Amino acid sequence: MREDHAEMFGNANRMQSEGSFTGLRRDAKVLLLANREYDRLEAASVLVSFPGDFLETPSGFSEYANPLTISEETLGFDAPVQLEKSKAFGAYFEALSAGGHDFVISDTDLDPARWGERRIIVLPTLDYLDEKTQQSLVDFVAGGGCAVVGPKLPELDSLMNPCTILKDAVESGQGKWFVVKDGDDAASVLDQACTAAEVDAVRKSDARLDMVVHADLADEERRVVFVANPTAEAIEARVELPFEADKATELWSGQPGTVQPGTVQGSQLLASMPAYSINVYDCSLKS
Repeated sequence: MREDHAEMFGNANRMQSEGSFTGLRRDAKVLLLANREYDRLEAASVLVSFPGDFLETPSGFSEYANPLTISEETLGFDAPVQLEKSKAFGAYFEALSAGGHDFVISDTDLDPARWGERRIIVLPTLDYLDEKTQQSLVDFVAGGGCAVVGPKLPELDSLMNPCTILKDAVESGQGKWFVVKDGDDAASVLDQACTAAEVDAVRKSDARLDMVVHADLADEERRVVFVANPTAEAIEARVELPFEADKATELWSGQPGTVQPGTVQGSQLLASMPAYSINVYDCSLKS
């Protein structure tokens, strides 16, 4: 028996079992969608293919598409969609992360019926977009949701036929639509969208900290908060939670929230976090 491994995995299994982790779901209000149509174009635009395993080849080139192997042809558009789509998605991802907005990632193959679990849909859009996806976005906003799109409003569907469902809805001025025309504007536009949708940002004393919140499907008054220090340095963490807690227990250690490994006071979470550490807090919402 490798005692150090056995202790770690045993503790992880105990925490998940006693903490009913199978009943937890991310409590994020923002959904960032990758566009599968653009991903397929990117895959079809790869100019060089190397034999090897599915991750990495001896040559150092991955079998997955990357800027070094993708065609730069515009294919009749103003700019190569197969490259621009990664720039747009990256700008959204970086802006959401840096702005303290808790979000989950999926893609346009996700059933739009699931979008209703979130308040904001963020989707890179360029010259074309599937007609059903355009309509689903319009329906989501019409139902009270908020959508962030751009840098372009598509005028074609996936078969390159004229389709301005999304553009017409945005230009009508009805509903919570936000357009990022340039990647540099992503942060400010996303902040505006979160304000409009009443989605609070998570304020952290150190931007390097990661934090996610899970809700318990069986208990509306319970939240499980993961706080990670992914750096090689110790961090005195102070995090503003999106709720107030009556009490909190750190699940990895099994101890009530104290100065070590941390304490939760109302909506404030304080912790002295060593390098490469994660704290898991089981919180009861304040009545």
